[in-house]
Amino acid sequence: MRKTHLIPMLLLVLATSTACEIFENRSPENLFLKMSGDPGASVQLMMSTEFIAGVNEVGMTEVKVFRSDTIVIALPVDTVISISRHNQFLLEATPLSADTMNVSVRIDVDTRKQLDESGDIFRINPWRYVYVFNQPVTRSVEIII
Repeated sequence: MRKTHLIPMLLLVLATSTACEIFENRSPENLFLKMSGDPGASVQLMMSTEFIAGVNEVGMTEVKVFRSDTIVIALPVDTVISISRHNQFLLEATPLSADTMNVSVRIDVDTRKQLDESGDIFRINPWRYVYVFNQPVTRSVEIII
């Protein structure tokens, strides 16, 4: 008799846990950006949350920027950017103190890790990163002005 009561209870627990995940709001609130490299080295950061992005037929993400902020800052960078209004973020990093700069970049959206990598960024070919909630994008990015 106990086994027959166990199955409906198990089904109720599974249905409840699935329903909780369905109704959970996973819309992004904040993007956490950390960039490190040679301390004091200057980098130009162009950032935007107001753009449209899409992947073209050759697999490149094309981005049309409507509004952006550009700053020159010394490494390391550790900042939080609100993305709750547009649910997206564009970053372009260009070294200013040298033609090439080795950096480590970590990007988290709320508690979800999006990127954690190290490598060289170049003045003639800036490093770009695009995050768009619920839309596929590629790491190959072209900015259209």
